[in-house]
Amino acid sequence: MHYSFFLTVTPANDVDNPAYCHIHLAAGVLENIKLFFPVGCSQVIRATLETDAVQLLPTNQNSYYSLDGEVVDANLHYDMDAETNSLWLKAWTIGSSYDHTLTLHCEVRGPDEPSLELVMSKILDTIDTLADLIRNYF
Repeated sequence: MHYSFFLTVTPANDVDNPAYCHIHLAAGVLENIKLFFPVGCSQVIRATLETDAVQLLPTNQNSYYSLDGEVVDANLHYDMDAETNSLWLKAWTIGSSYDHTLTLHCEVRGPDEPSLELVMSKILDTIDTLADLIRNYF
């Protein structure tokens, strides 16, 4: 499942008054996010992705993303069944004169979708079993 969210950061959204976008996703595993910074941000817009309890991205706590016309493409494995499926995109400015809109795309593997890692693991187990049978036969 793919989700898209937008967050506009105004010049009034400084570090003490950040802008928030509440992100509520379906159950499953959050596997990838893409955070688009528009051209013109000049690295004065800073953003993080957070849960109710901790900062999820960037993974080094108390850090942030700050780009200009570029995309943060982060692969992760965040199990929203075991954790919470309520996330927050938080952004603020350190001196912008104009509004800037960040775009966040989320890719969620639902509980009914197969996991590529699980399929590959099953295939490797089958190959190992077949190799053992062949060795025992000859």
